[in-house]
Amino acid sequence: MNGMLAVASRDLREKWTVFVAALVAGVLALVVPLFSSLGAHNARDARELMAAIFAGAFAFGVAVVAGAGMINRELVERRHGFLFARPLSAAAIWGGKVLACWLLAVGSGLVVLLPAAAVGGGLRLFWGTFRYADWAKGFGLAAAAVLLLILLFHAVALMARSRMPRLLALDAVLGIGVVVAVALALRPLVFAFALVAVTRGAVAFTVLVFVALFAAGFAQVSRGRTDIRRGHRVLSATLWSILGGAALLLVGYAHWVQAVGLPDLTRLDRVAPAPRGGWVSVAGETWGRGDCKRWFLLDTGSGRTVRLEAAGRWWAGPEFSADGTRAVWLSPPASLTDFTRDVITLDLTDPTSKPVTTRIALSSQRSVRDVELSPDGRRLMLREAKTISVIELLTGRLLASARIPGDPGLIKVLWPDSGNLYLAAWNPVPGNADQADMRLFDFDVARRTLTETGGVAGVERLGFFRLLFDPATGNLVTRTGPPSAASLALCDARTGMRVATLATCAEASQCAATILSDGTIAVGEAGESGARLRIFSAAGGLQRTIPVGAGRTIAIGGQPTPGTLVIATRAETQNPSWAARTAAVVDLATGTVAPLGRGYVPVASWWWVQGGTAPSPGSVATRSFIDPDGRFVLLDPATGAFRAVLTARWPTS
Repeated sequence: MNGMLAVASRDLREKWTVFVAALVAGVLALVVPLFSSLGAHNARDARELMAAIFAGAFAFGVAVVAGAGMINRELVERRHGFLFARPLSAAAIWGGKVLACWLLAVGSGLVVLLPAAAVGGGLRLFWGTFRYADWAKGFGLAAAAVLLLILLFHAVALMARSRMPRLLALDAVLGIGVVVAVALALRPLVFAFALVAVTRGAVAFTVLVFVALFAAGFAQVSRGRTDIRRGHRVLSATLWSILGGAALLLVGYAHWVQAVGLPDLTRLDRVAPAPRGGWVSVAGETWGRGDCKRWFLLDTGSGRTVRLEAAGRWWAGPEFSADGTRAVWLSPPASLTDFTRDVITLDLTDPTSKPVTTRIALSSQRSVRDVELSPDGRRLMLREAKTISVIELLTGRLLASARIPGDPGLIKVLWPDSGNLYLAAWNPVPGNADQADMRLFDFDVARRTLTETGGVAGVERLGFFRLLFDPATGNLVTRTGPPSAASLALCDARTGMRVATLATCAEASQCAATILSDGTIAVGEAGESGARLRIFSAAGGLQRTIPVGAGRTIAIGGQPTPGTLVIATRAETQNPSWAARTAAVVDLATGTVAPLGRGYVPVASWWWVQGGTAPSPGSVATRSFIDPDGRFVLLDPATGAFRAVLTARWPTS
């Protein structure tokens, strides 16, 4: 330790003039704002900002120059032997040199700040930069970056000054190889939006770069001693051995993060069943892999699993056709510069089918916001800003395209059949408003015409997202009016004309609705007097009322069998936890209520499953639940028993 400090103090005494230059730079930082517009508004902030810029530039500049000449200049001038003639170890020489350069760079940066601190009474702007984080952490990162530059430029300068062109070329090739390996390893994680995993890998690799540069420099001093060529050989062998191993470790880590099977999931983030059949899309995370989310398609009947190569966020999941025969999703971007994404599809009726990349490519210039399948899965609707297009899925042939007048905002696509579609456009102003008028359009694909046919006034935000549509009658159900006095309205999906008012509820959790398989409409209402189901005809006429017990809130699931309906009630309005909900199956003919248990949540009651066309009776969507432990389970309607599908759990807290 004494030897290292002696070497460091010797170098600092030789280079003390750097601190004088830093002081001059600090004075210049005070003067510059006087001759520019920076100081016209707030002179103190301008001085401190300029001082911070000068300090950073000066510190990093000194790190580059000092690192490049730390040992290499003495080797070229043949003065390095002076230190080896003293009773100093190689560790003391190397450590002292690095310490001196680091103190020189960091200290000179701090000296640049002194004039601004003296004139302004403190660097208020400088410290304010770190008001949202620990300022000590910010200083530590800057100091670490300075040390990295010193070690890096020492290695680069040694390679350049040794006059060994073949070895220098090999260094360049190996350096490029390491950079390419790291980029290729992190690339799929970036496209999967696994930013935590990317950060962990990048930080770990950066630490190993520190270790490699420091170890290589020490090896050069200890084994190369005063011979610059031998030092270059030793430095390169040590550096690339460690960096090569680090790159391989990073590649292995990235592969491990992505090599996730459905049984490996430990946390569920998304469960979205198909409206018909037994397929369900599942997204989740795995322990130790950060925020890397993986999407899977699962056939709950056969157990078949298809892993999707898709971007890992909830909005990147697959879409099912209404008949449950096909699924589509988007591929990850092609590259960091080309964000083109292909549409991929899977035939869910063929047990041997594999994902097929269609001819439909969505470039970043197209700004596609919505992608939705037709009920039979043969056509694809694309919404690009103000333009809507219908394309044949398998051939990529454009069938029709039209421009939506005005600013459509959010769009819901309603398919009365696969040949035509209705559009519901909802654009709140301002964007966080809870209520706005909903415009309705009729898109005739055969004639390629888009016509605005009507609208519904005062549609609530939740009413738009949970909008229900019955293709048989052409009616829709939505919530209108202010949140404190909203009503469930049955309207014509083409004109928006109100057919009937189904219910009035002060809160969204106090009423819910679904369209049953026979075309009737079930409306759940809850309040102080308890919960009840009201059954309406397709035209909005009340047919009967079924009391379902106590409940201050109510949610409606699907129909596990024709003639039955799943509900979930909660007696305590102040307790939003899943454990407070009680699920039950209601026999719509007899009014019998069969409890399923406390803490079971029907997946079909969630807004991303409930909106649009109601799932068919007996489909996996109507039998899917999250149990009190957060597991994804399926209900057996015959026995009332639940079967766990996955070991992964949904966070219930």
